[in-house]
Amino acid sequence: MKWYNLYGQLLSYQRLSEAWLKVKANKGTGGVDGINLSAFERNLEENLQQLLSDLKAKTYKPMPVLRMYDGQGAWDIFMVSVFILVDTFLCA
Repeated sequence: MKWYNLYGQLLSYQRLSEAWLKVKANKGTGGVDGINLSAFERNLEENLQQLLSDLKAKTYKPMPVLRMYDGQGAWDIFMVSVFILVDTFLCA
């Protein structure tokens, strides 16, 4: 697959549905927007269609990533990035 064709590959309802199933199977969590799997799934068709139309119109803007730091001591600190649910399955 050519690099310039990656965005075109994303603009498929089937690809978005497959990505949603991957995130659901991995029990993905919601992010800073407060939307979780069950809330997104309640209007799944509508949410996927809206996302697809935003992607096609190139108006989709990813939300900021929540960065959290975890660890006990000075050497154990690591950063955890929390994406919103939609951004998670766009990366899937």
